[in-house]
Amino acid sequence: LVAEYPRDCFTAANTLHPKKAGEFRDSIGSRVAVKQREYDELATIIGSVSPQLSDFLKRNDVHKAQEFHAEVYGVAAKCKPDAVRIAQDSTIIDLKFSQTIDPESFQRSCKSFRYWAQDSHYSAVLEAIHGNRFVGFEFIAIETKFPFRVQRYQYDQASRDSGRAEHQRLMQKLAKCHE
Repeated sequence: LVAEYPRDCFTAANTLHPKKAGEFRDSIGSRVAVKQREYDELATIIGSVSPQLSDFLKRNDVHKAQEFHAEVYGVAAKCKPDAVRIAQDSTIIDLKFSQTIDPESFQRSCKSFRYWAQDSHYSAVLEAIHGNRFVGFEFIAIETKFPFRVQRYQYDQASRDSGRAEHQRLMQKLAKCHE
């Protein structure tokens, strides 16, 4: 999904030449053009994540970056998980990238970005489609700086239940607004 800028896209001062870089980006379709250093960092990050996810992602019952649509509490809803395994004991995987993945920093991010809502919403949409209660929702936090650590996080059941109740309340409020 990425393409490295070729040497002829750079000036003598090693900055991108606007016209040549633009032509290269136009020629690579939907891929993202990156410099060598960025390409190397991405390869390192992928190498860190791969051992933790490769078995999961290789499964035939895993959907990657697929959009799902359903009616949730009377409202049309959709979600697009990074990866989801749909089975009796389903698991949703969401990747989170950050400069640091220590527990305190991740907890602050969870609160700031309301990750509980993502867990509740994605689970509700997929449960509406498949009629089963999803056993797991895992956040995989990945550092974007050396040493590119990877850590799995998930909410405990009490937190998930609280998030689900708040999600239901908000969706029902939205349904009334639609009425």
